[in-house]
Amino acid sequence: PSGWIGRWLQATAPAGPMPALAVGAMRPASLLGADAAVAETLGDLMLGQGHWLAPAVRSRLLAGFGDHGPLSRPLADLAGLSDMIGSRLWSEAEGDMRPYIPAFAYPEGNPVSQPLMTVAQTIKEDLGLRVATVDVPGWDTHVAQSGQFAGLTGGLSDALMAFWRDLGPLQQDVSVVVMSEFGRRLRSNTAGGTDHGRGNVMLVLGPQAKGGRMLGRWPGLANETLEEGADLAVVTDYRAV
Repeated sequence: PSGWIGRWLQATAPAGPMPALAVGAMRPASLLGADAAVAETLGDLMLGQGHWLAPAVRSRLLAGFGDHGPLSRPLADLAGLSDMIGSRLWSEAEGDMRPYIPAFAYPEGNPVSQPLMTVAQTIKEDLGLRVATVDVPGWDTHVAQSGQFAGLTGGLSDALMAFWRDLGPLQQDVSVVVMSEFGRRLRSNTAGGTDHGRGNVMLVLGPQAKGGRMLGRWPGLANETLEEGADLAVVTDYRAV
């Protein structure tokens, strides 16, 4: 999808039953080919109304595909993941997932708050997470960009700060990378917005980052340095970061 920003969080703990988590409704391109979990909440990864299935149904689910080996492994993994999440987060008394209580308040009404809380909860529960992604929509500012951009960047900053404070001492095990799959043009269109561009910026947050500076070669904004007279020149492959 256009106009999203993904954040990759790399934990240093050994991989466990859920090494990758995409908080959203679809698997991002960065996790294609990986054994990834894609869900909006951890409860969405549980089978049935509790953290277990009825024994007969579970047995049929795990063994009902006969010799179809490619299906047996993912089903076993799914059942194991469901059991693990349920044993830690399911409340029998309430018949529901126990609510996550963050150590720091996240901004209300911010679309990034809940996905980042899900990632923070997964890290704190030590579910073996190695990589997580979160999508942040709303950056496709083709119209009236000047009235939107400050709110978008402010909301992203507030949510990231809440997430970082929520992690507490676990900050030492996490790196956050903020990126977009494309930039914006440096010349406005007739609707007061900007169209899809090339060069962009990436942000890094974590104990490994030596902050307060910009890294990389700055190509400049002079007309002769812009690509096609409108785009910031690309000087770094994002994969190198």
